[in-house]
Amino acid sequence: MDEIIVKNSSYINLKKVRDDRDGNLIILESMRDVPFEIKRVYYINNLENSVSVRGQHAHKEIEQVIF
Repeated sequence: MDEIIVKNSSYINLKKVRDDRDGNLIILESMRDVPFEIKRVYYINNLENSVSVRGQHAHKEIEQVIF
């Protein structure tokens, strides 16, 4: 695993269920797999440019999980 360079951060091992037919199911539960209540989820996919910059701002007073 790569070294984490963000202060007060760590890796979280998520449960993965493999389906032999196709794909994986990744399970994440608030207050169980992450140590705080999850209030909002943002999911970004299908980026055409792999170096796209999104948001360009910081949330300094909240707890975050980045996958």
